[in-house]
Parts: sequence; structure tokens; C-alpha cells
Amino acid sequence: MTSRVQTDLLVPRPVSEVFAFAADLRNRSRFLPTNHRDFQVLTQNFQGVGARASYELAVGGHSRRLELRLAEYAEGDHFVERSGVDEPTFTTTWGFAAAPGGTLVTLTVEYRAVPGFLGTLANLLLARGRIRRNYAEQLRRLKQALQGS
Repeated sequence: MTSRVQTDLLVPRPVSEVFAFAADLRNRSRFLPTNHRDFQVLTQNFQGVGARASYELAVGGHSRRLELRLAEYAEGDHFVERSGVDEPTFTTTWGFAAAPGGTLVTLTVEYRAVPGFLGTLANLLLARGRIRRNYAEQLRRLKQALQGS
């Protein structure tokens, strides 16, 4: 079963600046949620299709190393990341649109939830909220990083 969570935030900077900063994997450690650690770019290219990085994700007292790959890249409009261990578990689309006062950044994540009744219940009660909070934190940190730069 695929679940979807979306969150957005207005960043008071032009689209070109916000997109360039967010799409550059070298900047990612500056605005990751606090449960993402040890972010490392794995490829010489740090943006665009094929760029890869790895990071440690800590959730509920457990952590695991995930790999992120940029799968789609439309300059100034959006990019798509796929993250997982052996195969993608999360697909995150970063969208950028001009808005009054700056750039509306929208994060949409699709992920595989645990199947069955208990998996659905756990997803609805726990996972969706945690994922939404993580992505909202990432957007807040992105905004702070850009305001400080």
C-alpha cells in the first residue's frame, strides 16, 4: 500500500535561489531534520539526475543507513528523490512555485506502508504524522538556512 504526505512552506526568496540551494546535495546537511545524520554525497555530481547521497535515519530508537538518488530534475520547477536501502522506500517530490512574498516549496512524499489492518492503523496513527513533522521540520530548516545565507 502506498501512502502520501504533503507539506509546504513559503520561503521569502526567489524561486531560482531556493531551487538551486535545495537541489544541491552539498547543502542538504544544513536543513535535514534532526533524525537524519551523517549525510554524505556519494557522487561527483551533486545535483541533477543520478546524483546520490547516503544518510543515517533514526526512528524510534533504531537507525539505518539509507541511500538517496535524484531521479528527476526540472531546473527551477521540481526534482524527485528516491530513498531506501536496497530499493526505494520513499519517493519525495520537491516542488517550487513563485508566490507573493517568495517561493512556495511543496514536499510530497510517497512511501510504502506496512500492509494489512495493523499496518494501516499504525500508518494512520503514527507514521503519517511523524513523516509530516519531519518534512515540515526540513522545510523550516531550509527557510532558516536561506535566511542566514
